[in-house]
Amino acid sequence: MTLPREVIPGRHYFLTRRCTRRMFLMRPDEATNNAFVYCLGEAADRFDVGIVFTTAMSNHHHTIIYDHPSKPAWCD
Repeated sequence: MTLPREVIPGRHYFLTRRCTRRMFLMRPDEATNNAFVYCLGEAADRFDVGIVFTTAMSNHHHTIIYDHPSKPAWCD
């Protein structure tokens, strides 16, 4: 089993994620873009991180997040 990654408050993290089976599921239209941004915002609220930058391609996305220095509520 691999060791868990160290999360240091106040740092920026670069995330990238690919669609299932490398399929082109994120077509460039308004509905898909709105759904992606909504889900990303919900995840950021849930885990108390800030979104610095995101870009979505047809089969993957790149996102830079900022981990706030304070302890999030879900850690209690």
